[in-house]
Amino acid sequence: KNNPEAKFVNAFGMNNLLKQLKVEYPWLKQAESTALQSANRNLADAFQRFFKGQNKFPRFKSRKYSQSYNSKYVNGN
Repeated sequence: KNNPEAKFVNAFGMNNLLKQLKVEYPWLKQAESTALQSANRNLADAFQRFFKGQNKFPRFKSRKYSQSYNSKYVNGN
């Protein structure tokens, strides 16, 4: 069962935590920032769908075997 008093961290909140996480985990600095933000958006969406009963619990995806990633198109980059 869900804990109704637990605070849900949305994608915006996770993006705010990225700076602290980059200090704690230096390998995060190697990744493009928009790719990390996209991963946060995907994770928040997966948990929202799980708590609504639409999907199963999100599975762990290792960074070791990832063959692709998402990024944002910003200012013509």
